[in-house]
Amino acid sequence: PNPIATPAVTTTYEVSLTNARGCVGKDSVTVTVNNLNPSGIIDDYFLCPGDTLDMNAVGNTFTWSPKVFISSTTIGNPKVYPPADQTYFLNYFDVNGCEGDDTTTITVNSTVPTDAGLDMMVCDGDSFTLGGNPTGPFGTIYNWAPAANMNNNTLASPTVLPTATTTYVVLTSNDTCTGVDSVTVTLLPSPTLTVSSDTYVCEGDSTQLVATGTGSFAWNNGTTLSDSTISNPMAFPSVSTYYTVTLTDGSSCERIDSILVDIQASPIANAGPTVEACKFLPASLGGSTTNPTGPFGSTYLWTPATGLNFNGLANPLVTSDSDRSYVVQVTDSLGCVSYDSVDVVVFRAF
Repeated sequence: PNPIATPAVTTTYEVSLTNARGCVGKDSVTVTVNNLNPSGIIDDYFLCPGDTLDMNAVGNTFTWSPKVFISSTTIGNPKVYPPADQTYFLNYFDVNGCEGDDTTTITVNSTVPTDAGLDMMVCDGDSFTLGGNPTGPFGTIYNWAPAANMNNNTLASPTVLPTATTTYVVLTSNDTCTGVDSVTVTLLPSPTLTVSSDTYVCEGDSTQLVATGTGSFAWNNGTTLSDSTISNPMAFPSVSTYYTVTLTDGSSCERIDSILVDIQASPIANAGPTVEACKFLPASLGGSTTNPTGPFGSTYLWTPATGLNFNGLANPLVTSDSDRSYVVQVTDSLGCVSYDSVDVVVFRAF
């Protein structure tokens, strides 16, 4: 009737009771499982010789050991003052009554252990985070130099944007003792990249993009390129498009540039309405003043040239003794081309 429950998570248990007459009663109880709250102390502390450190454990009851160089073993924030490296063990109960154990080691040294991090190479224009893992022990104050292009020279791990190869020095202090370390950041130049000028293509046409440099190339909008990994792909956009190319050299440094390819709409070609002409009498082909053969500045080529006074005019004269069909090619000032055709019907007097 009284089982022992050891749930891993909060669980509701139900019980039913059936008496001798077959009547049933039910009830339930919820067992709430609380996770152990952390003690609040860290694994390692640093202490200068002769200094005192305030511990800051969190909970309801505490038992510290060993009972050496510690002001009290039964409070959460005793003062410790070991003359040499010392490990302390903590048994505690949190606010929910859960029991836990923790350990911390106090390192005593006249010099603050300081790690500025490993020497590194970074690409021009890239930022870099200084510092070790960690740069210094808990409670350390930092001062990095030079502080130019640094987000905050008092952080353990500041971010810098170097403009030249630089050695950074970090001075550390922890109460009565200090430390120092340095790290050199070597700046690598970005690769040299040149690209062809912005351009345009006639509607439905393609153009070649050209990038020059040493390394590997990667273009965006690859679905409208013949190959997005070469230096000189063919581009066939359907709308105006910026193509961005990234050049990566052997040091993984990058340089980025872009080319705009605009779309030029095809000119409107108008060979005019069907021409009805008398045999051997000239008639005009092409558009009108309000609806010309092509846009201003265009050039024209009529085919066939048979029967035309000159097949390079917008409105040539045709003289024929039989029905014919003519096609006009209109090339606008940007070189874009369109075509249209017209029929010539010849009337014969006999």
